[in-house]
Amino acid sequence: SQDHNLFLLRRLHLILRFVGGVIIGGERLKLCGTGIDQFEGRFYVEIQDHPLIAEHQDLMKELIKISRELGIPLLATNDNHYIMPEDAEAQDALLCIQTRRLVSDKNRMTMLNSPDFYIKTTEEMESTFAKYPEALENTIKIANQCNLEIPLGHVIFPHYEIPEGETTESFVKSLA
Repeated sequence: SQDHNLFLLRRLHLILRFVGGVIIGGERLKLCGTGIDQFEGRFYVEIQDHPLIAEHQDLMKELIKISRELGIPLLATNDNHYIMPEDAEAQDALLCIQTRRLVSDKNRMTMLNSPDFYIKTTEEMESTFAKYPEALENTIKIANQCNLEIPLGHVIFPHYEIPEGETTESFVKSLA
């Protein structure tokens, strides 16, 4: 249904990451056929650009090839983990906290080897994907289909039914 379009696009993003792993392993596409039929008009091959990650570049070449072979439109995105390029080290420290590692640990997950996981400007995206203008057009097309309004100045919490005889505090403690 139309109510679930955004959800389906997001799920497809995750599916394409999985497909990417299969492609790098040498297997060809049996998975995309189902997506094309199920998500008619909403199925895209997502491309990103992280030039310092060798495996990623190989994956992007394969995904572009699949897009061309199967006639699936491209979608240009960027994996955002922080706002500005100079925030890379702060994000790396947060990643250490999340994974219970030290910044000094050499054998840990880090994204500093490819510090381009920030929110890129329109100009950066246009430059990055200049060879694939249709991918940028599709990104804008999807963005224009989104209608999200977040009221500012209001705290919005979900409503929970508190069982009879419980206070909010005692109920939350019982869940912990």
